[in-house]
Amino acid sequence: MGFITLTQQCSVWQPENSITGGREKTVREPVYINPDHIESLFFAGVTIVKMVSGERFNVYETPEAIIKAAAGLRVKEK
Repeated sequence: MGFITLTQQCSVWQPENSITGGREKTVREPVYINPDHIESLFFAGVTIVKMVSGERFNVYETPEAIIKAAAGLRVKEK
């Protein structure tokens, strides 16, 4: 059992000052996923990865790249 590393899109609140409040910023964070637990992949500008647990991740990699990484991981395990 191995993991693939994907780049997750997430939002971070960045405070500016007490008068204007702050702003929301989109950042990229690594997320480590077991490809055996992926239920589906859907491309809509970013790829939505739905896990068997029901959790969803928005990642920048294409479905083709995720499938290729998962297939390469399976080859290494054998």
